[in-house]
Amino acid sequence: MGKQSSAKRARRPRQGECVYCGARGDVTDDHVPPRSFYGRTPPANLITVPACEACNSGFGQLDDYARFVLITTENKESRTRKDLIPTVRRYAEREQSRRQLTKFYESLETGLLRNGAGVFVERQMFEVDGAKMDAFAIRAIKALFYRENSRRLPAAYVVNSIHYRQIPELDARGELNRE
Repeated sequence: MGKQSSAKRARRPRQGECVYCGARGDVTDDHVPPRSFYGRTPPANLITVPACEACNSGFGQLDDYARFVLITTENKESRTRKDLIPTVRRYAEREQSRRQLTKFYESLETGLLRNGAGVFVERQMFEVDGAKMDAFAIRAIKALFYRENSRRLPAAYVVNSIHYRQIPELDARGELNRE
């Protein structure tokens, strides 16, 4: 018997516990970060965690959105960005993506941003759906916790994503827990 691709192995159900919702039963491998973030040649050593079908299949639109946001901010000459263009095009052609893309394009505007040299330059800006990016980050945190500890993140733990620009403000108010 030949080797199976990691994509085929990932979809082969087995018994286990979902790292995201705690459901017990059939689980498959969820790749974190998603395989679709790497274009044609994802690394062979991607992190996989057990996920129930409902959680794993429910991440598709979230992954698509996060990839779209991240690719729009990536250096235009990046090889990864170029590899992902066909995937993003397929996302844009799907009917369920149209509402999200319409929101994105309606939020586009030109504004002044300070570059690394401190000079203000005119740049294209857009509104990001923070709740979707937060959900994407929380999923990654839960997966990485599982990877490092071989168990689910306890239900009593609260995970919040914080934009790096919020850190000084939270720290000044004493609201940043560094434990």
